[in-house]
Formats: sequence, structure tokens, C-alpha cells
Amino acid sequence: MRKVLVIGVALILTLGFIGCEDEFGGIKNAGENKILEPMGAGSSPYFPYEEGKKWNYEHIYTNTYDYPDEFPDEDTSWTDTFTYVSEVIRETELTGSNPLPVWEIRTTPSEGEPSYSYTHIDEDSAYIYDEISDSETGTVFPSIPELGDAWEIYTVADSADTHRTYYNVIADDAEANGYTDCLKIEVMPEWVEDFDEYENFQYWAWDEGGVLYTFRYVTKIGFEEDTTVVTLEGETRLIKGPGIKE
Repeated sequence: MRKVLVIGVALILTLGFIGCEDEFGGIKNAGENKILEPMGAGSSPYFPYEEGKKWNYEHIYTNTYDYPDEFPDEDTSWTDTFTYVSEVIRETELTGSNPLPVWEIRTTPSEGEPSYSYTHIDEDSAYIYDEISDSETGTVFPSIPELGDAWEIYTVADSADTHRTYYNVIADDAEANGYTDCLKIEVMPEWVEDFDEYENFQYWAWDEGGVLYTFRYVTKIGFEEDTTVVTLEGETRLIKGPGIKE
């Protein structure tokens, strides 16, 4: 029997920096992951960070159990909804061994306590720091991805459990959540074989950031006529952002 993985999608694209002087004038240190001259927390069209900016999201997901005909339980389905707000609080500086300028991002869910992350963006990349005391970053996104770009993200669940997720920009003219010419990014975890069907897409809009995230996971438990089909599907939609006019 395969384990059913229930995943709540709540995307906050908060990112950071590595630094050799390049054609853009960014100062980097060849061969060392150390910033020589910090140049501010940064911004890009897909990460348009500025103090006070907010992104309000609504996340809706549906979980369905489709049991075999002879199974004593009836098919069941339920839907949950929650919202969260990501806000750029201030520009500050990491307190670790690399005092890099970062944006402090506060994410406040409709239920539960807020969480914080710290982001630096340069012309090429955006980097996430989980703690203000961090000296190394574990998450890196391209700051201005283009069609055909691909990258990997490593997630450390604990000291002995690391997961890899693959991102691939498969379109740059998608329509999503009322936006046109969005990047459509396919997201695929290394453990995708745990599912019988898997879809996960992100849509990024210029000057706004992430505007829509959709997913559908199907897992079949049992064999042939005794199979139970478990489906988890939903979306996270931007309902109010800096680029949305009242």
C-alpha cells in the first residue's frame, strides 16, 4: 500500500543573493560564496519587492476518496479553504557571518501564527533565508526566468531527509487568473512515483509575481476491483496584490 501524501500548497516566493563583477555591475567574489559589497536587498519583475507591498492569496483544495463498489464505506469528498497574506515588512540585514541586505517577509495565515523569511534578489538569482541569523541559503530561484529555463530546489525536512524538486518553464504566454503572458512553470518532485497521476503548475506574471498555483495528485490503493482512488486537487489564487487595482 502506498502512502498518500497530502500537501497544502502555499507559495511564497521569497528569495536572496550570491555574488564576481559581471556585465550588470553586480559585485561577486569568484570562487567564494561571500558578498564583497552588498548593494541592497534588490528586486525584479517577478519578485517586485518593496517595503509595504502585500500579496493576498486564497487556497482551496478538495480531497476525494472513491471506494470500490463492494466496499462498506461510501465515496466521500470534502473541501477546505484558507487564506494568507505575504507582506514585505522592511529591508534589514542578516546577522550571520555574511551580513547581506535582505527583505523581511511576513506570511500570515487565516489560522495560526505568522512566519518569517528573508530574501535577497540580484540580476540573476533570488535566494531564500529561513532565519535572519543564517549564513548560507538553501533555496535559489532565477530572478527573471525565461522559456526553457530549468532549476532544482532542495528541501531539508530534517537532518537526514532531503527532497529535490524540479522546475521547468514550459510556456511564456499563458493566461492565468486574469493575467496574460504569464510564465507557466511545471513543478515535479523526485518522489513523483508515489502518485499514479501528478500535475503541479505555477503561473508567474510580470510586475506581480506568482498569481496562480494548481495541482492534482491521484493515488490508487489496492489492486484491480479492490482499488480505492484518492484524489487531492486544488489551487492557490492571488486575490489581491500590488498590481491589482481597486
